Amino acid sequence: MLLQLAGLNLWAWQQRQAIDRKVAAQATMLRASFPGVRTVLDAPLQMSREAEVLRAAAGRSGEGDLETLLGAAAAAWPDGQGPVHTLRFEPGKLTLSASGWSEQQLAQFRERLRGGGWAVQSAEGRVTLSRAEARS
Repeated sequence: MLLQLAGLNLWAWQQRQAIDRKVAAQATMLRASFPGVRTVLDAPLQMSREAEVLRAAAGRSGEGDLETLLGAAAAAWPDGQGPVHTLRFEPGKLTLSASGWSEQQLAQFRERLRGGGWAVQSAEGRVTLSRAEARS
């Protein structure tokens, strides 16, 4: 029993060391890629934010930008529907008027977007488009 407990503690210590090495490697990569970062708290999150700043500075649209959301909505727009009458944009979310849409048109819009990783919610004559939540 004592030998098993010692073996388990040794294994746990080795696993902790492996995790610490990976965290240190992430911090090193962050500092090498983005020298302006002084303190590393959450390397993956900080790398994502720094890359987003560079993307925006280069003038390229990102996942939650208006241009990207409008492009996705336009590509999935139901057949026979005219232009949208109203829209509301919040970062990562686009709400469009959908009054007069049939259930079939709404289902078609939702299905066309689902394949691209988009989520569509509908309520009270409006559809809201956003990125689908990642499932683990």
